[in-house]
Amino acid sequence: MHFFFVAQVLLLPQAASLYLVVLFLVGFLCVPLFVRLSERFGKHRTLCFGALQSSLATGSFFVVPAESFGWVLLIYVMVGVNFGAKDLLLRSIMADVIDQDRVDVDAERSALYYSSVTLTDKVGMALAVGIVYPALDLIGFTVGGANDQATLDGVRLLVAGSPTLITLCVAWIMWRFPLGREEQRALRAELARRERQGG
Repeated sequence: MHFFFVAQVLLLPQAASLYLVVLFLVGFLCVPLFVRLSERFGKHRTLCFGALQSSLATGSFFVVPAESFGWVLLIYVMVGVNFGAKDLLLRSIMADVIDQDRVDVDAERSALYYSSVTLTDKVGMALAVGIVYPALDLIGFTVGGANDQATLDGVRLLVAGSPTLITLCVAWIMWRFPLGREEQRALRAELARRERQGG
């Protein structure tokens, strides 16, 4: 979708690869920032802040004009800010869930939990292909061909609307996540107490 969008909707085919490099580079460089933010505000709240920031960034694709190299570059920088941190934060939150599970059932099931994260990630990627390409076909998009303005607007809607809606849902779901910093400290203390007793 990225290459279709940049080349045929934004009319910047020569910049498509550059934007991807910027996206990944900014995501990599911003990971330490999100680590610091999570230490101050908690992991799930930091994840929510990142999701809201991402939704504002991807929502900008609705209005950015074609052939606006600088504005599009700025949007990709904004999208990249949370690009690497979201996976780090989700896996770190999963570690907290595993601690809660160990306290609740007194069993070590971390492999099960982390494999579920990997599975859902792969299912999500498969669904993306299974949904996006039929959607492009439905709106009549032709790769490299002539597309009318309504079709190009449909591509813009898919590219901007899908991630914006999903990241807003992430923020809404995770805002009241029950395992904050204090809860995690209590879990670790309980696990340490059980280890001492077992020893």
